[in-house]
Amino acid sequence: MSETAGRIDRIAQANAELAAEENLWEAMKEQSRSMFSMAAMFIATIGLGIYLLPFYNAAELQAFGKSGASQVRYVALEFAAILVFTAIIIYLARKKKEWILKYGLLFIIWIALSYTTIPIAHYALAPANDAATLSWDDGANNSDVFSADLGGDNWITATTGVSWQNDDGSVSPTTEISLREGINGDVVWTNTTPSNGQRERPWVTSGGEYLGMTDGEYWWLNDPLTGEMLGDARNCYEFLVGPECRVAIYNDGDHLAITSEKTIVLIDPYHNGTMGILSIDPKHTLVDSNIVAKHIGDDRFFLMSDTFASIFVIPEDFPPIVGSNRHYDQVDVVWNMSAPEGAAFTAMDFGYAPNAEVPNENNSGEEMLLVIGTDAGDVYGFEVNMAVNGGVEDATWMALSNNDAVEGSIQAIRLADWNDGGINDLFVLDGNGLQMFSGEYLLHVLVDDSNAQGQMIVVSPGDSDSADSSESFTSEMAVIGGEDPTQVSFSEDNMVSGFMLYDLPFLVGLVVSTLIMILLVKHPEWYVVNTAGIIMGAGVVTMLGISFVPWLIIIFMVAAAGYDAWAVYKSKHMLELADTMINLKLPILLVAPQEKGYSMLEEDENRMRGAEIAAEERSRQVEEQAVDAAHFGKVEAEKVEAASGESGFKAKASAASGAGQNIKRKKKPTKDAMFMGLGDVIFPGMLVISAITWLSDVGGESAAFMVGMGTLIGGLCGYFALMTYVARGRPQAGLPLLNGGSIIGYFISSLIFIGSKALELNISF
Repeated sequence: MSETAGRIDRIAQANAELAAEENLWEAMKEQSRSMFSMAAMFIATIGLGIYLLPFYNAAELQAFGKSGASQVRYVALEFAAILVFTAIIIYLARKKKEWILKYGLLFIIWIALSYTTIPIAHYALAPANDAATLSWDDGANNSDVFSADLGGDNWITATTGVSWQNDDGSVSPTTEISLREGINGDVVWTNTTPSNGQRERPWVTSGGEYLGMTDGEYWWLNDPLTGEMLGDARNCYEFLVGPECRVAIYNDGDHLAITSEKTIVLIDPYHNGTMGILSIDPKHTLVDSNIVAKHIGDDRFFLMSDTFASIFVIPEDFPPIVGSNRHYDQVDVVWNMSAPEGAAFTAMDFGYAPNAEVPNENNSGEEMLLVIGTDAGDVYGFEVNMAVNGGVEDATWMALSNNDAVEGSIQAIRLADWNDGGINDLFVLDGNGLQMFSGEYLLHVLVDDSNAQGQMIVVSPGDSDSADSSESFTSEMAVIGGEDPTQVSFSEDNMVSGFMLYDLPFLVGLVVSTLIMILLVKHPEWYVVNTAGIIMGAGVVTMLGISFVPWLIIIFMVAAAGYDAWAVYKSKHMLELADTMINLKLPILLVAPQEKGYSMLEEDENRMRGAEIAAEERSRQVEEQAVDAAHFGKVEAEKVEAASGESGFKAKASAASGAGQNIKRKKKPTKDAMFMGLGDVIFPGMLVISAITWLSDVGGESAAFMVGMGTLIGGLCGYFALMTYVARGRPQAGLPLLNGGSIIGYFISSLIFIGSKALELNISF
């Protein structure tokens, strides 16, 4: 009997709780106006941030530079700044220093507003100009065959078939070698050497004291300034005993040849004898391959074939060949790379980097950039430290592989300063035409779809001293090595200028920010606060979103969500902070009125803490009503049993039902406004902007945008989940659900639109 009575007591208590607590759906319906208004402001803030993104990218406004975008220490610095900022606000509020707090925050808000007003002013008053199309003309033509790119504006051409009169009266085929320079290919010198008559063009080794040349059967050395040969052309088979020459090298007085057997042979130049032999990496393909060979330093040599690229040091000592002993050591490898599966290396250049901190003329050359292209449309960059024992690192800041910035086979690459500005730009001849990337972040400033073809890019800056200051600086450019040489004049008019900081739009943006500040001071009504909050939030979202890669944003969001939960539920100082902002009428939060006629000017000083106290009071009342209902149920059960003759469980059930009906439902007063901290919008927005910005280098702009939209949808799902708690009337920590939804949306959409590559952990400390 006692067990049955206990069960009935619990039924009575549950009925009382259901009767006393509002139905969640009804509560959400009552507050739907403010909920959907807040959702609209959530979307508007992030949408405005996306609208600002082109300006921030063009103006290179990353907070810590592109290299700092993947470093954890900068996120830790931002998080620490938030904690310090919060502590200062609460300290000043408790010390009743509202005037210091208000005007200090107003100054910070004025700066943050300018993050949005200045870009919008530029959109309106100084929009990016459409670039003029390049007009290509036929260049200076000649019948010579392009043979090798020597870097800068120098290249080698070859003409075969001219007869060579031997001492014995016989005739041999020859190759006429010419050094050409400049846009028009002016001949600097010409030299004639014997040839096997089989190859149109020799393999050329550049960068050293002498140019090394070979057609596979003969090899020779030329002075790069005069064309004069060092000795005579020699037959490869006289000292190699079979394998063809592929590369001829003059290295600190030594005469060397790299053979098709992937060996380096030290040659006695006077007796054509083999003095020693070394091995290069067997992954090189040196038969029927596109071979690029360059000295890139006193002791370093670069070799690239279709399938492999390497930097190695040629040692001073070669293992001698004794009799038939052909045992040999391998060269000292500094770096190597295999071509991606299914692709081949097609182009390269080596020079000063576009992100160098000093002008070319002052560059010590200790840090250099190696750029390699493939027939799959990828461009890879490597930072080469030229110091003794210096290494090679990936130039991840370039981010020109696995995206749509360049397309088709990479035909040629050039690092050159187009306008004598002191810093190199990067030119890439791809399947569409000539592309130019400029600045520390390699902005795609020249887009060409002329389908120009060639094997070398020549850039000739104009004369800056004689240029008319009223006209754009003009340079010339040529593509060499195609069926027909082509050249073009180009200037800033041909470039995608993006958005530069101009005086008038800059001043207009500051004036608009100032006017908004005046409105905040004079009339801090909810619609003024919301307008300022959306404008300010959009700028902050964009600034921070482009400053960090998605993984760092996610780490930031997880840390902030944990802090938010602790600050709301445990220490409750976040409620104190919210009350301070409401009292100061500042746009650190967004306001969604529930009723017409609502005025923020009439808000109490302790709105958020009062809501917390009210929610606790309602919970206490529910518990008291449940206890009363249980007692009422016992009394009623006895009455029912006495009056109707019912007994046991049946009497108790009737009494419990009556107990539930006896408790009057107390309807909560309608909330007149809903509040949400601006940080609850900024953190999900940061991940949206970061995804659109950084994933475009991985999966292309369209896929990155879709990931951003998936992240936004995830954030909205988290928002509506949050509203189920807010509807109960108790202040909630927004970031755990908002950030959690955004992160889940990011992961799902990344896998759908890009794949697992989007989730690679590309961060450092």
